[in-house]
Amino acid sequence: MAVLPTGELIVAGLRGNVFRSVDSGDTWKRLEGLPPISWLASAVGADGNLWLGNQGGQVFTSRDKGESWAMVPQVPGAPALPLTGLLPLGQGKVLMTSMRGLGLIEVPANPK
Repeated sequence: MAVLPTGELIVAGLRGNVFRSVDSGDTWKRLEGLPPISWLASAVGADGNLWLGNQGGQVFTSRDKGESWAMVPQVPGAPALPLTGLLPLGQGKVLMTSMRGLGLIEVPANPK
C-alpha cells in the first residue's frame, strides 16, 4: 500500500490489480493502463510520484496519482527477479531490492 501526499490510498496486488481510494478506503476505483502481472512493491517519492514494481521486474511511475503510467526503462545489470521493494531516493533515482540484491534506477525527467 502507498499513501500519496494528498491522502489518497493506493493498493496493488495479484494479477495486476491496482486501486485508489480518495476517501480513506470507503470507496475504491480500479486504475487502468498497467500489465496484468502481480505487483510486489510500491512507493511514493517526496515529489509525490507513485512507483510500482511487479513480479516480472517491470517498474512503472505515475506523476498524476495513477491516472497515467510510464514504464521505466530496464536497467542493465539490475538484480534478479522478482522485485521486492522500491525506495525513491530523489533526483530521479530509485533503489530496487530483489531476492538477489540491490539495483539503482535512474529515471529520465519525463519517462515515456
